[in-house]
Amino acid sequence: MVKPPAATVSLRSRALEEALRIADSEGLGALSIRRLAEALGVKGASLYHHFKDKDEILGGLATIALAELRPPSDEALGWMDWLLQVARSYREALLAHPNLLPLILGRHNRRAGSAVYDYGAMKLTEAGIPPAYQLTLINALESYATGAVLYGLNAPAAAWEASLPPDGCVHLRRALQSDTLDEDARFDLGCRALLEGLAARVAHARGGSAGRSPL
Repeated sequence: MVKPPAATVSLRSRALEEALRIADSEGLGALSIRRLAEALGVKGASLYHHFKDKDEILGGLATIALAELRPPSDEALGWMDWLLQVARSYREALLAHPNLLPLILGRHNRRAGSAVYDYGAMKLTEAGIPPAYQLTLINALESYATGAVLYGLNAPAAAWEASLPPDGCVHLRRALQSDTLDEDARFDLGCRALLEGLAARVAHARGGSAGRSPL
């Protein structure tokens, strides 16, 4: 395969880095071909030599944001711990680039993370999780990670008690006062609840201890 000229690779790389800087600091709404060209000191038309359209730039940003989303290297991990690590890394990617949330939640996410999702489906198959459950589980973990990030950014748990009415909500107030977990531990607990719930459901569907052995 013939490699593209170094200058082409360099400008494309610089464009994506600058696009990420703009999105991180000013939001996705501030990113346009014109704005990006001005930041790079080039004409807007020249960017079309390196990107088909703005959509391709957005796809590149999603790939950069999810670059750390890789399968855990420890092959000895059980399937629950393996998926928990993937969910953690996905959440960390979202937290690192909160302005990219609308982009990552769209179709660009599927494109950039498809290899990891495929590997995850393979791990679930090896663990004896039926294919009929796999997509639901993957989507549930992704949705939970996304919700945890959005909630943490916009409505942290520490703000709950201050928002309660002075009278009432006794049980919720007690739950809030008893909650000593930090955001990381709270996220892990929620993920494990999802995973253990699936394991119990699969074991029940199979029936007996023999069905639980792979889990």
